[in-house]
Amino acid sequence: MSTQQPDSLPTDYSQSHPLLSARTIARMSADPCPHPLNAAAIHHAKSLGDAVGLQHVGIHFCTLDPLTDSTVFHWHHTDDEWVYILSGRGVLKISKEDESGCMRHREVEEVEIGPGDFMGFKRHGRAHALRNTQVEEKLVFLCGGERNEDMVVEYPLVNKMLRKANGKYTFSDLP
Repeated sequence: MSTQQPDSLPTDYSQSHPLLSARTIARMSADPCPHPLNAAAIHHAKSLGDAVGLQHVGIHFCTLDPLTDSTVFHWHHTDDEWVYILSGRGVLKISKEDESGCMRHREVEEVEIGPGDFMGFKRHGRAHALRNTQVEEKLVFLCGGERNEDMVVEYPLVNKMLRKANGKYTFSDLP
């Protein structure tokens, strides 16, 4: 049985026109996106970039349920990422950086975030994840990043690495 509303658009909706109206975005269904390393880390995403045919960047309208993590704490070797908070409150979990600029990816600090906050994560930068700390309110945000043919992501707190090569994703233990 489908939970999609009668006026809803499918999660893989696409169009040829570059303008995706607010009305159309509101009608788009959101995909649940559980993380393969932690099914409890789940956000719901509407792929705005896919809907207008973008191929080299991903742009998503996301919601994060109360008391939920957005993803597994991670950092990218090959991609820049960004997040802009639209509504709700939570914390940014971010790896520490020492005085010399060395990343301490297994040391995590938490910074409160809310509407209007922007985060940019450069490749080889700090590890990161979001958490909705609210009991009732959803955390709503835009996020995006590059879509490279090959990709390497490290998950330092669970000692895993993800590689994408030739369209195939492979997890392995960190060396």
